[in-house]
Amino acid sequence: MRVAEVWQSTAHEKSLLSPPSPVSVADVNTESTVRFSRDGKQAKERLIFRERFQLHDGRTFECGASAELELGVAWGRRRGEAAVQLTRPAATVLRRCVPEGFGDATLEPSAGPARFVIRADRLLAVDPPLEKRVYLPIE
Repeated sequence: MRVAEVWQSTAHEKSLLSPPSPVSVADVNTESTVRFSRDGKQAKERLIFRERFQLHDGRTFECGASAELELGVAWGRRRGEAAVQLTRPAATVLRRCVPEGFGDATLEPSAGPARFVIRADRLLAVDPPLEKRVYLPIE
């Protein structure tokens, strides 16, 4: 909490998909902003998804979704380093696309705990093993 109360992570993923998927290219940007309470015992996460899908038939869809989530917070140490565990609840987020009519109308962000170590001015994900988020201080 001495570094910042608000932290932000931005992830970009681009995927090439083959049939039978109707999508040929998926381009997804995910922004997560975590705001800790002053005492560090609570946190809120603002998730913003920006997606672009190109289908094999040539159509393109621009989609977006956002959510505000209450996170579970636990502070501790991991192998001698200061650490924080953020637990995201299960959630279903409404996806809006232009034009309308693209696949799933909802997103389900990954739920459950993720552990981060505090190194310099970053929160680096260490568990689960495939977690990619890296948070930087913004306030």
